[in-house]
Amino acid sequence: MIRRRLRSLGSVVKPRFTSNLSSKQLTKFKYHSLLFLSFMLLITTYFVPKSIKSFRKKSRKLTLHQKQLIVDHCKINIGPTTSFRAYKEYVNGYQNIGASLTDFKNFGREIKCFIGQQDAQMFINQLQQLSETREGFYYAFDVDADQCLCRVFWADAEARRNYSLYGEAVTFDPTYSTNRYNMIFSPFTGIDHHKKSVTFSASLMSRENDLNFNWIFEKFLDAMGGKEPHCFFTDQCLAMKIAVPAVFKTAAHRLCMWHIMHKLPEKVDPTVAKETDFVSRLNSVVWDCDLEPSDFEERWSGLISEFQMEDNGWLSYMFSIRQRWIPAYYRDIPLGCLLRTTQRSESENSFFKRFENPRGTLVEFWLRFQSAMDQQRYRQKSLDRDSDHSLPQTKTLLRLEIHASTVYTHSLFYDFQQQCVDYLHSCSAGDSPRDATTRFLDVEDSMFRKTYTVALNPTTWDASCSCKLFERKGYICKHIIWILSGKGVKKIPDKYLLSRWTKNTKKMPLYDVNGHLMDDFTASDVSKMHISTAWSEFYSTLTLLKAQPAPKVTELIHLLTTFRQQLQPVSETMTKQQELEMLLGCRSSTELHILPHVESKNKGSGKRLMSKKQQCIAKVQKPKRFCNNCKQIAHHDKRNCPHSSSDHASSLQSADNASEVSYFPPIVPFLQYHISGLTISHIWSNNITYLV
Repeated sequence: MIRRRLRSLGSVVKPRFTSNLSSKQLTKFKYHSLLFLSFMLLITTYFVPKSIKSFRKKSRKLTLHQKQLIVDHCKINIGPTTSFRAYKEYVNGYQNIGASLTDFKNFGREIKCFIGQQDAQMFINQLQQLSETREGFYYAFDVDADQCLCRVFWADAEARRNYSLYGEAVTFDPTYSTNRYNMIFSPFTGIDHHKKSVTFSASLMSRENDLNFNWIFEKFLDAMGGKEPHCFFTDQCLAMKIAVPAVFKTAAHRLCMWHIMHKLPEKVDPTVAKETDFVSRLNSVVWDCDLEPSDFEERWSGLISEFQMEDNGWLSYMFSIRQRWIPAYYRDIPLGCLLRTTQRSESENSFFKRFENPRGTLVEFWLRFQSAMDQQRYRQKSLDRDSDHSLPQTKTLLRLEIHASTVYTHSLFYDFQQQCVDYLHSCSAGDSPRDATTRFLDVEDSMFRKTYTVALNPTTWDASCSCKLFERKGYICKHIIWILSGKGVKKIPDKYLLSRWTKNTKKMPLYDVNGHLMDDFTASDVSKMHISTAWSEFYSTLTLLKAQPAPKVTELIHLLTTFRQQLQPVSETMTKQQELEMLLGCRSSTELHILPHVESKNKGSGKRLMSKKQQCIAKVQKPKRFCNNCKQIAHHDKRNCPHSSSDHASSLQSADNASEVSYFPPIVPFLQYHISGLTISHIWSNNITYLV
């Protein structure tokens, strides 16, 4: 019965065509129909207006240049839509693009489809290709039992040289949401001679556990020739607490002070935190780098006793591990106070996230990582140029300051200049010889209301101050400046000129771990430079042609067309796969030995869990609305009103359900039939008149 009804409905929608024509007449009718269709095809092909012709599928085709533009924009996290709008400005109008926005989007989708399950294999192929073509490039990877990529580490020659120059203090802080597999991105970060963040190496790992950290730290030391940093800064991750001492034997493992002190208001009594100055006074004790360990312990104990915090377990535990996070305990470590928090890592993570996309593949991640490193190194070279070709303005007439302006980078010079200014305003001294070869001079510092002792050797001009600024940060303090200026010294002694802060530090030759000299440029770098020069000349010529007559433009088009035709056979024999490999710069593989990791579930991959305090703050910041139930302006509405009864809520729910059921009255009875062999979409398409 149901089938007969469906046939009747189908006959209404699709009436059967019948005719009484003879076979000869029917043949003639088909012939004229074919002529008519051919005529219409001719009309739609050759007589279509130009405004519509560009939208036809036959007229739309992405050129190789447009595809390269989409890939290049992908490197700086620009999508196909923005690429389409940018290309419109290149060609002076949408009608001159030769493709639609959908074509740009489809090519972006083709790239992801081409990568597919080859993602991890192509990513490793890229690293392998770089290790073969670039001297000093180091990489290592590991897979799990299912042949899925679980961890990978890499460092190029420039990063390894930077570590050899600026690797005294290293901070390590993993970050999340940089790829579709939720693999954790973990760069090793330090401070260069301009006091800017510099990346020494980077890694990806599937899980944040001690095994992965052990493996990454071992590869880091292997890439850097076994040279350990003086200080290694991390947060309070338990896995890193186990892995760092197991791998770094001589490096001092320090914890981020900011993360610890940020928890302080939550760990003490709210009344003490809000109504007293305990938090501010403890901060002044903790962050003071001039304190000796004994002075710190005395002031800490005094504050704890004053505010009766002896029973606070968190404060007692933090005091028991004070050697791992208080600056007073690493004053004697060379450049130990250069870093005190992981803020540098967090800043670099924020910098990298401007390039990365949480939905991107590993291949796209690598392209964007290279673009981010190019920007970081360009910034460093720009600062090098400024320091080499200009001198900062001095504020005093001290010969030491003038000499410092010629040897130090601008960023470090300004810190040294501040010491010179402070010396003039706050230092006074008394000479008190205590040894035949060494003179101990007491320098009174009115700014800090303390007296510092400077030990000076008059024959070698070796000096050391009790403030230990040179040991902590690498440049002499105002107290030593006072002594040297009083003795007529005109230049900073070479002993106190650390090469890491000078202008010439990057001009040293580049060597690998084994001591072999490496060339800064490879054949691929030279080729890129030539292509960049060609692009510059091409766009400069186009800019000049805007003011030239039409024959000049025609001549350029003829020259370009002739040269392209010489290269055309190469592009014609190129398959789609070879074209995508050329654009992405990596090889695909028919045999997959490395598979992408399944989506990892790490602590930073999902929705962030907020504490009760953060939930209250978010609730207060949430805008208020008018509730139709209680007639009040509050942080709720009729759906979640706390004053509504359960009966009232259930009645509202039943009313909503009833309205949902009766929304499509003609469709529901029809869909209740059990129809075998037919789908709902088929019924919809063949019986649309009945449903309407």
